[in-house]
Amino acid sequence: MLVYARKDIGTFIAGRYMITEVITHRDCEVSVYVATDTIAQEEVALKLNTARHRFRCEAEFYDDSIRDLEGFPRMRWAWEHCFCYFTAIALDRLGPSLGALIKEVEESKFSLKTTLQIMNQVITRIQALHERHIIHRGIKPDNFCIGMPGSKTENTVYMIDFDHAKKFRDPLTHLHIPYREENDVGNSSQTSLGVHPWTSLAVDQRVEASRRDDMESAGYMAVLFLKGCLPWCYGRDYCPSYPEHLESKRINVSMEKYDQNADILLREGHQSRISLRRPPRRAQDLHLLLPFSQIRRRARL
Repeated sequence: MLVYARKDIGTFIAGRYMITEVITHRDCEVSVYVATDTIAQEEVALKLNTARHRFRCEAEFYDDSIRDLEGFPRMRWAWEHCFCYFTAIALDRLGPSLGALIKEVEESKFSLKTTLQIMNQVITRIQALHERHIIHRGIKPDNFCIGMPGSKTENTVYMIDFDHAKKFRDPLTHLHIPYREENDVGNSSQTSLGVHPWTSLAVDQRVEASRRDDMESAGYMAVLFLKGCLPWCYGRDYCPSYPEHLESKRINVSMEKYDQNADILLREGHQSRISLRRPPRRAQDLHLLLPFSQIRRRARL
């Protein structure tokens, strides 16, 4: 299959946007570039996607649900190829992602003060998204960016990438999506996300994603920022500070206690997975309101 989302530098999209730089090739379906708008004469982030259904959901969220929220990039343009080969969204140009920033600092760790300042904004973005009846389902450092260096928004944390987001309840009736186990849809999304180490324990067990799964993944981000690595995975792909000479070796990691109800046992090998023993999530847990004010107070100095 041809990968239509991957384009060469200098390629024009819809006769308007000229690609000037590659930001990332996330997978076979999605690529993000820096592009020049030849009409407005300004740089934008241009996201190309071959999954049309994801594009339409993401474009709808940008255009309607989150367009007036602080800390979310503004969609400037959306377009579908006439033969549906790929789709394109032009967004505000932002600075580097938190995932890229942490790789640049000493020992790939942030200070406690920096971590708290970042997490306060991350929590605020998640709360704002949930208040618009949307769960992200892809919370990780690469999906948060700061503003352009030297700009007024340089210290603002932006949430990006909504092609896996979904509405968890009806905006009018507030009727919640049903609770499901052995969730094929959730498992499919997890596979398309690459089974990254940020997936919550419940989603990892194929339980329908909810608001608290976004917050659990945010908690994993805080661990990475403070420790430089997540204890249930290793290797330079996931741990920027992981020693290069240990890249090909196996490591047994044990944690004495995860919390009062759970023990985490880590398997050997590069694709470490989590085995959890705790009371199963119940259907009513999906409707629980998260104590954002309390969480945010704890994230402030």
